[in-house]
Amino acid sequence: MGTLAHGRATGVPRGLAVYGLADRGLWAAWLFATIRRYGWHPLRQVNPQGQFWARWQRQARPLTDFCPAQGAQVAVEGCTFRYGLRCTLVVFWGRVPKSRGTC
Repeated sequence: MGTLAHGRATGVPRGLAVYGLADRGLWAAWLFATIRRYGWHPLRQVNPQGQFWARWQRQARPLTDFCPAQGAQVAVEGCTFRYGLRCTLVVFWGRVPKSRGTC
């Protein structure tokens, strides 16, 4: 992470699609902005109790409103309510394996 934090992305060919997958930590505005500045795409798993402000709405709504039933999928442009980061919410409610419990 040192080279990214210092503003240098080395060894990545131009035009290559880069997706930054994270389980946590992308709420750091500087990290999110740095990833976007390179034209990369930050992806992060979120908890269902969060809120999202769709671009076409007047107020934030619970994340669960965007994917109301199993098998549903949606992509919505907007902002994270709490942190105000512009992003696209991509939701897919699939089947949860029995061994995993809840997601």
